[in-house]
Amino acid sequence: MMMLEAAQVLAGIQRRDLVKYLKSHPELVKELPAHRSIPDKVSSFNLKIVSPDITTLARSQEIKKEYGLLSNDALLVYIMKDTGLTNLASNDSDFERLDFIRLYRPTPNS
Repeated sequence: MMMLEAAQVLAGIQRRDLVKYLKSHPELVKELPAHRSIPDKVSSFNLKIVSPDITTLARSQEIKKEYGLLSNDALLVYIMKDTGLTNLASNDSDFERLDFIRLYRPTPNS
């Protein structure tokens, strides 16, 4: 959300350069207010947020080895398996290799 907000404020900066620009202009980061409301909005969704611990991180290595996933994807898949979740919304085709996940991929607007 911060990047979206910054892209609107800094229309002249290329999106690929936003992070570098913001890192070199911390005073601008201090002035971006909209993204600060995200925690309050997320808490209103009645979500359960799962934080991995070191055991989860270690066990996710098995998923990497078994399915050839990158680290963050393997961690996500392990957490999904551990919590019994099977539905995933992602545009990452790597998840298509996992038969126990129902992948919901965004479609372009027509």
